[in-house]
Amino acid sequence: CVGDSGCVLQTSNGGTTWTRKHSPTTQRLLGVAVLTADVAILVGGACSRRVYEYGGYNDYPCSIIHRTSDAGNTWTMDTVDGPTAYVGFTAIRFDTPDCGWAASNHLIYRTTDQGKTWRGNSNNRLPYGWIDDICFPTRWSGFIVGEGGMLVHTTDSFATWTDRCQTVTGLGSS
Repeated sequence: CVGDSGCVLQTSNGGTTWTRKHSPTTQRLLGVAVLTADVAILVGGACSRRVYEYGGYNDYPCSIIHRTSDAGNTWTMDTVDGPTAYVGFTAIRFDTPDCGWAASNHLIYRTTDQGKTWRGNSNNRLPYGWIDDICFPTRWSGFIVGEGGMLVHTTDSFATWTDRCQTVTGLGSS
């Protein structure tokens, strides 16, 4: 479980009790994927990478990914360059310990090496805003939900997608 101010919580009994774990950041964390008993990935936050080129400095956006291989005792930070960086990754899900998905503003990214590298498909940009969550019941079939009632579905690992519902109302808490 992750949240504001870098909060990282862990449970080993189905959520009856929770233990606060060492956090690698004080930034808001938006998603966690637990791949094995020892390996987990946290997403959230954005960064900027300053690069000297063409006689001057340019800032390029990047997304922050924190990774542990010792059950959260220590973390390493990686970055992913590209358009995700303006808001950072907002959701992460894995369908196997090696293969997973991360979402950012309009874009879906795929990894096949436990999140060490990510590849986005800017040609398959979603026409909506903020992506809140990803769900893949099977390796090929998945759903994305997000801002403004967005609900899209894929049956080919997001090579293509279908708009299932543009406006969903009445889902707030009572």
